[in-house]
Amino acid sequence: MKFPVYVSVLKGHMPISNAEVTVDIENGNGDSKSLKLSDNGVGADIIENDGVYSGYIISTLIHLDGRHSTKVLVQGSNATVSEPVSKSAGIEDIVVDVKQMVLPRFERTTLSEEFYIEDYVAPLSPDQDQIPPSAIQSLALIHADNEQNKFTLSWRAVGDDLDAGTASYYDIRISKEYASLNDKTDGEKMVTNNLVPKLSGMVENFTIELLREENGTYYVAIRAVDESNNTGDLSNIVLISILTDLTWDKPNDGPGVPIILDNSKINVVVIGAIAAVLVVAFIVIIGVF
Repeated sequence: MKFPVYVSVLKGHMPISNAEVTVDIENGNGDSKSLKLSDNGVGADIIENDGVYSGYIISTLIHLDGRHSTKVLVQGSNATVSEPVSKSAGIEDIVVDVKQMVLPRFERTTLSEEFYIEDYVAPLSPDQDQIPPSAIQSLALIHADNEQNKFTLSWRAVGDDLDAGTASYYDIRISKEYASLNDKTDGEKMVTNNLVPKLSGMVENFTIELLREENGTYYVAIRAVDESNNTGDLSNIVLISILTDLTWDKPNDGPGVPIILDNSKINVVVIGAIAAVLVVAFIVIIGVF
């Protein structure tokens, strides 16, 4: 069981970044659990630093059927907002310049929507973990070393349980067939790595070395795995092409037309980004000033 929570924190119509946002969830017996929300583009959060703080309510926060109330607490000790400082002449409401401003310390609390749980099923044991990590949505190639044929990937770490905690390891796969990699990673080559996952939301970097060949095209994807071997969904897929022939055409099984970035003839395309699917959610909008 999971459903996302979104809290929009605004100053006027401008999003506030670097706030601390917590949702308290209380059941009918008066028992409460807290959920910290994030604005880092990981898990339930779609866009980093857009002022919308997100998280998942999961089974570990729910212990019985019935009505549950929620309270949102927003605190800012080092929060910032992008204020418009100029507009385009003659064009109303078109902002052409913004300034990042640090806000005074603030605290806001609001009661939010209630939700109702039916047919709750408790885990067989308190230690039973059935919640996988979130899908990594930010996989990107940030550096290409043409001389050494090494490529550095970067992404935001996800958690042990969706976007909470720390995963145990990464399953990094590489393939020359887009269709098979997009379908599953089990049949593709695993990239050996000893990378220890960081806390959810932190930036990970990993360098792989590829064999040089004419017009070589590779697709790379990653999944996070927790200590119970629960495996997250496939990440977005990064395409790396080593072009030695300018007349090379795109592969038949992969989307998109490659673009030569520079004279090194290394082509990088990010494809297959995971779209957010909203099943059940509640959204809270909080105006700070």
